[in-house]
Amino acid sequence: MTRVHKFFQIDVFASESPLSGNPVAVVFDADDLTTEEMQKCAHWQNLSETTFVLKPTRPEADYRLRIFTPDFELPFAGHPTLGSARALLFSGLKPKKEGVIVQECGKGLISIRIEDKKLLFSTPEAKIDVYGGDLLSRALGAPNLSLTGAIVDVGPKWLVVPLDSAEMVRATEINGPAFTELAHETKMTGITFYGAEGQDSSAGHKYEVRSVFLQQSGVIEDPVCGSGNAAVARYLETFGERSSYVARQGTCLGRNGLVSVEYAEDNIWVGGEAKVTTSGQIFL
Repeated sequence: MTRVHKFFQIDVFASESPLSGNPVAVVFDADDLTTEEMQKCAHWQNLSETTFVLKPTRPEADYRLRIFTPDFELPFAGHPTLGSARALLFSGLKPKKEGVIVQECGKGLISIRIEDKKLLFSTPEAKIDVYGGDLLSRALGAPNLSLTGAIVDVGPKWLVVPLDSAEMVRATEINGPAFTELAHETKMTGITFYGAEGQDSSAGHKYEVRSVFLQQSGVIEDPVCGSGNAAVARYLETFGERSSYVARQGTCLGRNGLVSVEYAEDNIWVGGEAKVTTSGQIFL
């Protein structure tokens, strides 16, 4: 029997121009779907992630969210979290706590702050392990450089790597075989690498960021990645940097995503704009 569900696509981390961020598909009232059906739907959507909104199991949560890539489920991801929250607010959600949405997911409870056009999620605590070596340098197409980063576990496990400049980030060409070998060796979700714009740059952002990960179809670049930026924020904090900033992501894919990172006294908030682009029904 065909089941009809409310459905949205949201453009997350969009700049002022339309369709400039990272899309996420959001399926409402998904309690009647099995895990296999959710995975099949996400595979068919073929976006970075598709989310499914369910009734919460914890009293403090406004809803429960399951997040799927085309190939597997994630315990947490940033842009799907913000996109799902925007779809729910657009549909009339009234959070239990004024100004803050509480999402239940595989990583636990995630707070989402509502700020005018922007939504920001609280960055999960992270386990950080330093990592470097020839394989990392080869994976980033720089075999002659000695690169060091750290595996930052914010739900997804990102290998965060600082590069010398934003220009170097934009010029990086991934070595697919070395990247695949590195992914299997480290059990990472992917690599997020970043570099600062020059001191004399007129850009309205501090860092250029890129996130790449492995799927069955090969190495994929995420247009704008919330959890990748959260991992960068935790990495910077670990090494003594706690100044709020704006990052840009998606340049190499023709996008112009803008990610705000705000260091608060007891937390790090990551977010940006999230705009409704499509609303309707999905027949499953």
